[in-house]
Amino acid sequence: MSRRPMPGFSARVLRCRNPPCRRSPQIQSISPRSVSDAASCCSITASAIPRSRRLDTLDWYKRLTNAAGGEKETAEFARLFLVPGMNHCSGGPATDGFDVLTPLVAWVEQGRAPERIEARAGATTPWPGRSRPLCPYPRQARYLGSGSIETAESFVCTAP
Repeated sequence: MSRRPMPGFSARVLRCRNPPCRRSPQIQSISPRSVSDAASCCSITASAIPRSRRLDTLDWYKRLTNAAGGEKETAEFARLFLVPGMNHCSGGPATDGFDVLTPLVAWVEQGRAPERIEARAGATTPWPGRSRPLCPYPRQARYLGSGSIETAESFVCTAP
């Protein structure tokens, strides 16, 4: 059976610990069908998310988590940040303005994995300027009970 990636899927950066894996055709792109191959020999150190529907992405991430041995093991090399309300690439009633490059560089170069990413709502949303934390799945942003409901500082990432 041929291992073809999901349409629109792109793996950006792989850091392989096992030299034979560097030449392996299975890690040229990672799809739901090749997740266990990648998890067995590579650390995914960059965003490697299929450009598809949210449920497909969640399914892929759950398969990756199972192949890696659990949430704790997966969090060592991959994190999924969902953006509630965001359309396919941007827009929608969402806090869809955020910088993922800076936290990614800090993770890859300094070993500091992102615990949250601050996002802002654009001028055309119902709440221009609102900020929220984007949390690594499965954690979700929860209001602390005090402070402005419009600022990310009033929220914490917690288990659902």
